Amino acid sequence: MKKRIIILVFVLILASILRLYKIGEVPYDQAADYIDTIGHYTEVKWLYDNIFVKHNFNFHNLVHYNLAGVKTDFYFSLPFYIILHNNLSLHVTSFIFEILTIVFLYLFTKEFLDEKTALIASFLYAILPSAIEWHRYVLEHSKFSFFAVFSLFLFYRWNKTKQKKYLFFTASTMGFALSVHMSFIFFICSFLTFITIEKLLSKNMKFNSRDVNYFLTGFTIGALLLIINTILFF
Repeated sequence: MKKRIIILVFVLILASILRLYKIGEVPYDQAADYIDTIGHYTEVKWLYDNIFVKHNFNFHNLVHYNLAGVKTDFYFSLPFYIILHNNLSLHVTSFIFEILTIVFLYLFTKEFLDEKTALIASFLYAILPSAIEWHRYVLEHSKFSFFAVFSLFLFYRWNKTKQKKYLFFTASTMGFALSVHMSFIFFICSFLTFITIEKLLSKNMKFNSRDVNYFLTGFTIGALLLIINTILFF
């Protein structure tokens, strides 16, 4: 047990090195991605200025801010910007989500399969080139990965224990993830398709009307900001 914990810690350290090494350097052929990073930084700075400097951030501005195309995930970076006041605040946020993704990928795979496979899966994600790139250029994909893995972990816990809280938080996580990136809808559709097929073909998946109500309630609460923005927009 201790040996595998040590291996997991090593994987996390390796993931940290790969994501933080020369974080400020940008290869010429990836300059376009870096421009996107600067754009993200500008949006977080706009948030900070309007809330703490100009004191001009009310509910109307909040709705306008999101409808203008600025994604909810910038709010995650705001606390770190208050401390750092530079674009490293974006990288800190992305880094935290990446590490959490590895941890929950390990926990989910450990319960779903076995601990050895969980360590292999964590290691492969730690060295995944695309995941490292997502972090370096502060793309929403790192948060997408976290919410996908976290929701699968919660759902598996519900299917194993039948505790309603896990189903509720599964749905609310998915709903909130839509506010981070709308492409998460494809993950949700794939997830629901799998659940439907599994229920039809397997006796292990028991999903009654009360479970549906819990799921819909959790999803609605999680997606509340997105729902409010959509209603006000139309």
